[in-house]
Order: sequence, then C-alpha cells, then structure tokens
Amino acid sequence: MTSSGDTLLSRVNEPSDLRGLSETEIARLAREARQHLDDGTAELTLAVHRVFTASKDVLLFDTQHTAAAREILTSHAEEPEWPAEAPLSYADGLAKAFAMRGATRRRRVVAVIGGGALTSGLSWEALNNIGAAPARPVVVVLNDDGKPYASVQGGIARHLAELKRAAAGLAVSQIPVQRQGKPLRTNVFTDLGFVYIGPVDGHDMSALERALRRAAAVGRPALVHCVTHQAEPAVPPTRRRRTRARRTWTSVFEAEMAAIGADRDDVVCVTAGAGIGEFATRFPDRVFDVGSAEPHAITSAAGLALGGTHPVVRLRADALPRAFDRLLTDVARRRLPVTVVLDHAGVNGQGDHGIWDPAVLAAIPGLRLGAPRDTVRLRELLRQAIERDTGPTVLRHPPGPAPLDVPAARRAGPCDVLREAPDPDVVLLATGALAQPCLAAAESVALREITATVLDPRWTVPADPALIKLLAPHRMVVVVEEATAIGGLGARLAQALAAAGSGTRVVTHALPQRFLPHASRDQLLRACSLDAAGIAQVVCTVLGKLRT
Repeated sequence: MTSSGDTLLSRVNEPSDLRGLSETEIARLAREARQHLDDGTAELTLAVHRVFTASKDVLLFDTQHTAAAREILTSHAEEPEWPAEAPLSYADGLAKAFAMRGATRRRRVVAVIGGGALTSGLSWEALNNIGAAPARPVVVVLNDDGKPYASVQGGIARHLAELKRAAAGLAVSQIPVQRQGKPLRTNVFTDLGFVYIGPVDGHDMSALERALRRAAAVGRPALVHCVTHQAEPAVPPTRRRRTRARRTWTSVFEAEMAAIGADRDDVVCVTAGAGIGEFATRFPDRVFDVGSAEPHAITSAAGLALGGTHPVVRLRADALPRAFDRLLTDVARRRLPVTVVLDHAGVNGQGDHGIWDPAVLAAIPGLRLGAPRDTVRLRELLRQAIERDTGPTVLRHPPGPAPLDVPAARRAGPCDVLREAPDPDVVLLATGALAQPCLAAAESVALREITATVLDPRWTVPADPALIKLLAPHRMVVVVEEATAIGGLGARLAQALAAAGSGTRVVTHALPQRFLPHASRDQLLRACSLDAAGIAQVVCTVLGKLRT
C-alpha cells in the first residue's frame, strides 16, 4: 500500500489492478480520473475492465472518445494495445477470426464507441455484419453523451433520444432484453440482430457492471446503451487563470465565412461534426452537419453544387483520406465548384496528424491546393477558392494560434517574395505556416555568409508553370513542407524542373514517411527539424555538400 497522500490512479498500472479495489475505492478512482477527463467515460471504462479480462478478451476503444479514458486509467501513454480507429469493423474481423479458430468461447470481443460513431457509414456496415452472425457474440458498448451528434441533422440522434425517453425511470433489472424469441422492445439495433440492453446510467458502476455481465452472458451479439454526461471541469471557469486570447486559424476561418455568407447567399457549409461558428448562428438554414461521415459530406456537397450553390466543406485533415475517392469521382470528375477547408493540417500535438493529404490530393486532376501562411492569406485564399467555379479547391491550415501577417516584399508570378537576396545561394520555398521559421532560418544562415531568398508559393497543387520558370535559373531550391516528402510539392517541382531541362537542384525538407508519435506541435516540428534551427542546419548541410 502507498501512503494516504498518494492517489489511487497512481496505483493502477494494469487493468487487473482494478479487480482488487472495493466499491468505495472504485468510486474514488472514478472521481480522480474525472479530474483528467471531460468526456464522462471514467466509470464506463472502469466497468469494462472489471467485467472483461484485458489480457484474454479483446477490448477495442474508439480513439475519438473513450480511448483517452483507457489510456489514463491503465497507464497506456502510447497507442492502445488494440487499434481502434474503426472499432466496430475491427471487432467484426476479430470475431470472424476467433470463430474460424474455435476461440469464440475463450476470447470475447468488446467494442466501445462514442455516439458520434453512429453517424459514420462504416459503423453501420460493421453493425450489419455483426448483428447477422449470432454465433459470433460481439459486445458493443455505446457511450451516448449526446454531444458528438447534438448538432447533427439526422435520424440516429432522434432515435437514441427516443430510446432514452422510453426507458426513463426503469432500473437495470427492469430493462427488457431480447432473448431467443421475439424482442420485447424493438429498435434499430434489435432489427439488426443485436440483443439491446439499456439505456444504462453510465455513471452508476453497479448498473454498468450488471449490464455488461448480461451482455457477456447472452451468447450472441449484444449492444449496451450507456448514457453519460460531460464531466465538470476540475477548476471552475471563474477561478481559471485568464490568458490573453490569440487569434486562431479556426476563429479567423469562421469569421471570414460569416462575412462571405453575408455577401453571397449561394454559399453553404457542410461539416463533419466540426463547428462553423458565426456562420451557423447567422445562417442556420445554410449549414449541414453530417457527423463523422466524411465521404458522405463530400458527395452531399457535390449535390449541393449541382443544385446551384457553392458548398464549403469543413473537415479535419487527418480525415481527408477517407473521402478521397468521393472527391476524385463525385467532385473533380464533374469539375464541380466545391471548396474543402482542412483544419488541423500537419503535426497535430496529441491528436491524429494530418500529414498525408497533400500527397493524396496531388493525384486529383483539376484540383487546387492552397496553404496560407497567416490570417491575411487565409482570408485571401478562401475568397479565391469560393470564386472558382471550374473544379474543387482545398485549403489546409494547422491547429492553434495563427500569425496575423507575414508581409511580402513583392509578388513574383504565383509567389509572394518574403525575403529577397541578389543571386542567392539558395531559394527557400516555404509552404503554409512554415514561412516564419523559414524567414528565421534565412536570417540565421546569413550570419554564415549564405544568402537566401524566401518564397511562398501560396498554391501548392498544381505545380504552376510560372513557378517552374521562376525557379529554373537558381542553383539550389529547398522546399519546406509540413507534409510527407513522397508525393509532395518538392517531388513534383524536381520532376517538372528536370523535364524543363533546368539544372536546378531541388531538396525536399519535409516530415518523415512514418507515423509520428504524440507530442506538442513545437516538439514535433523541432524533432523533425522543421523549426528555424533545423531548417538552417539543412540549408548549411546541403550547400556544404554542393560546394565540395
């Protein structure tokens, strides 16, 4: 035992540690966990680990919601033991594999999902398969806090709300459960073949554990509907330290969208569970939140464009690859005027990194991709995108605070000249928010008698012929990108310059072609040498090799 001053949370290193705790200790542990969480999943996560055996059963946690609780409660600071970006599809495949090996009775498959997962078509494809296989008893635990789908326009949110209203006041022992015969109460889940248990109070440990044990015992696919509430913040808002607000990329985008919406009544917004700020307040009839359904968001936007509007689709950059085929087939092939704005592009701190989209988007004919370096350019490029009516346009920006203005000395073709040197030793082609560290790197190498011109291409796809012509006379170009090098702007420029017969050497300085760990944005940029010091070192290294 540890001293009384130690927390119970510090004593829990493995899921098996939870079984030795009393009811009082479990309640205390849940309170401690809630100090680190705001998604209301502490009790649910504890109950799942007490009823099921993590070392034997497969526990899949939705990374969008409940995985955070699991990582805190079981000291999993790295990736969870089982991947869970799409837990229901993983669960379906694992259950099939266990059935093939005769391991169904020894190893149970449990998928814990947030309510927002039910706005995804992939989830329903998996539920369709799982429910149709009574011999493969997957347990689905639905964490329904109402938040992920509160603004979503669709029938699923209404259906879940109706299930909660219908069961109001019932104890867990009174909740009807479908057995081998006809279900006592039908709903969309029972119609798909699931035993439905719930709704259950997601903050009542005893009720949760009873419901989960019932689900494990029925011997066929079961869904436990848990109703939770967002946890209260550990520090009351009135007592929090006030910090000076900074303009973020998101807030600038939302403000500009509201201004554009006032100017043009044909502009509409489609979001995949993301907010749209003042635009939604001022023009609620022109906002369509489809939830975690990125492919549907894109094709729905295509329909809106065919109907005479100009849709602006708001997505997270890490989710863009899921919608690639729809953007290619349904939008680009028809040359439809659709604008997609990607939030959280590049390295993204503790979230999923949005680093693959430039390589994916570069393959789409007729698509334009822009990367604003500051808030001024974000507004400019957004308006240019919405004015385009001959195909799709995508803008990408990182999370967090945004520079107000990184001024240009002049315009040269498609580029902004941010720093100019006569007959420079190197041209730094700075994409997006990396303009500032590139400028700082140019100042740094100047102290070593290396002259550098810094250009912002503004639009990175396609590779503008005027940009090729502008770069062709130079000896060395270093393309700095917050994306992977393979399929990036540097690779395309090198190919285009070689085809033009130019002897210009192109060096791409970008993110590594691997999955990045979780860390702060500054830490990751520094680790990948995409801060000012790292960029300066790359310039010195490549020029040193060139001169030898």
